Amino acid sequence: MRLSLFLCLAVLLTPSVAYTFAAQPVYVAVYEFPPYYSSRSSVHITGKLVEVLNKQQNDYQFILREVRPAERYGAIAAGGCCDVIFFESELWGWQESNDYHWGRGLTASAERFYVMREALAAGKVNFDLLAANRIGGVHGYNYNFVDNVTNAEVLEERFKVYTADSPMSVLHMLVGNRVDIGILNDDFVAWVRHLEFPAVDAIVGSEFVDQFFVTRVVVNAQGKLPASFINNQLQELTENGGLEAILSQFGIASLIYKGTSTEASAN
Repeated sequence: MRLSLFLCLAVLLTPSVAYTFAAQPVYVAVYEFPPYYSSRSSVHITGKLVEVLNKQQNDYQFILREVRPAERYGAIAAGGCCDVIFFESELWGWQESNDYHWGRGLTASAERFYVMREALAAGKVNFDLLAANRIGGVHGYNYNFVDNVTNAEVLEERFKVYTADSPMSVLHMLVGNRVDIGILNDDFVAWVRHLEFPAVDAIVGSEFVDQFFVTRVVVNAQGKLPASFINNQLQELTENGGLEAILSQFGIASLIYKGTSTEASAN
């Protein structure tokens, strides 16, 4: 009798115990920013990072949620849809706010200008932004030389910048001679070179840059994920070589951030 009662109690209690220890879902905002994330690819850096984080701990289940570039600020503000963004820079249109916390640095890179190699050698193009007829950029991205303006009409009228939906589209615009200059970051160029994408050998980048930047993790201050928790997880991944291993798969291990977790982004 006592054994039967014990078994009944065990069956009744098991679901509630399992529910208590279930990993809490947290949402990772992502937008078109290859190689960190692209809706056009099933394999990207943020996806690999999330896989590792979900295996490394049992408290939270990280889930990707795609947003438009311009929506990412609100995505991790109070009442936003998401809890965290990886590989984001403080230089990219973010305002000072108590809505979010900046965390550990992840990569250090630069945005620079690209032209066709043969056209440059022949003197048909140069890196003079004022002389260019058309400059290619990505819609919603922040560029220093246009004072971080993101409105497409203003970019075309004032700066002759024509925006596409992704860096890959900018590369195709450049190779297809639809723009004179394309704006690409070192992360993207290193990745397409790693993929042995033929077009990358046809372009050459400027020695001067539009901006140097450090990508970091940024956490919704009102979200379910404590900033200290994700910082500790990322520190562990950095120290055990896990982050470098992920970046190596995309050809950008050389861009891993070498500074301390408390340093501000480079200017």
